Amino acid sequence: MSEKRKRIAILGSTGSIGSSCLSVLDSLGEDYRLVGASANTQWQALAQQAHKYSLEKVVLTDATYANELENDLVSTETEVLIGSE
Repeated sequence: MSEKRKRIAILGSTGSIGSSCLSVLDSLGEDYRLVGASANTQWQALAQQAHKYSLEKVVLTDATYANELENDLVSTETEVLIGSE
């Protein structure tokens, strides 16, 4: 592992391209660390990613499921951001 890990955020991490990016990231080893991810409405997949990667931040664009996401991640250190800004 290099001295300084590269920190990565994936926008749209729950979609097909985002999922492919996660697979590539998994194969790259410990030189890279996923620190943030975003999704539009797929809060459950985003929560799974937050748990798996111990994400620092997640963003859910559609506020419809904000409470569900926040409740799922309440026992983690992941910061939950809601909205498109």
